[in-house]
Amino acid sequence: GYSFQGTGSADRRTAAEIAAAASVLPQLEAEPALAIDWEAVFMEAQAGDALIKLAAYLDPRLDSAAEKSQWLQRMESDSYLVARFDQLRAERHPQFVRFGPHLGHKRKATWMEAQAWRNFGAFVRRAEADMALAALQHWLAPG
Repeated sequence: GYSFQGTGSADRRTAAEIAAAASVLPQLEAEPALAIDWEAVFMEAQAGDALIKLAAYLDPRLDSAAEKSQWLQRMESDSYLVARFDQLRAERHPQFVRFGPHLGHKRKATWMEAQAWRNFGAFVRRAEADMALAALQHWLAPG
């Protein structure tokens, strides 16, 4: 989460609180993570998570279900995704450099999954794939 602190002084407590809140506004406006539509990011992250799973399931180098599972446990863990986020941010990657030091662990992992979808989702979002996925949904639907 985020914590912002402001100070203000006035003759009355309410006026001092208003002044303190006003002193925080520039901090709020300067924090890029607060300008992001996180609901949309969470939806993209769900698609990115599915894409990461698909990458493992279709990788011919992973010979067994156990290997695929191990790969997924490693690559999908929040701690791995956070470490990768921090690495990309340190390398000044444009999709990551925008964040200050206050982005939380879960949001970093979520951002990574969303970026997986943004960067690689187009490969599976072709007309043929849309038709195949619609057919799959129809096939799965009851009666």
